[in-house]
Amino acid sequence: MAGMLTRGELRVMRALWALRRATIGELLGAMGEPRPAHTTVSTVLGVLETKGAVQRDSSQKAHVYEPLIDEAAAERSAIGDLLANFFSNSRRSLALRLLSEEDLSPKQLAKIREFLDGAKK
Repeated sequence: MAGMLTRGELRVMRALWALRRATIGELLGAMGEPRPAHTTVSTVLGVLETKGAVQRDSSQKAHVYEPLIDEAAAERSAIGDLLANFFSNSRRSLALRLLSEEDLSPKQLAKIREFLDGAKK
């Protein structure tokens, strides 16, 4: 996939991931309020198709779209862009920033320590 998803693209992708395969009308029904215009969703799907994130089946009257990437792949792409653009590809810097932004409970800290201890092995 080429590049990180924008908010609008992510909104459409979340609806498509939930439905797995859908027409624009079905996506609009799944998106909730405020509901974007049909033409907006159509344009976003065209961009997503260009990015390689969705594919379109034009064999029926209403085009049917399917995701070509899963949510985990989109997350990896977004984190990769975040790392490159803000943290000079330093996972350590990103982790320290995330941990410093929030007061963690002892239980949350214990889970993080447990995860880190497991990652060392």
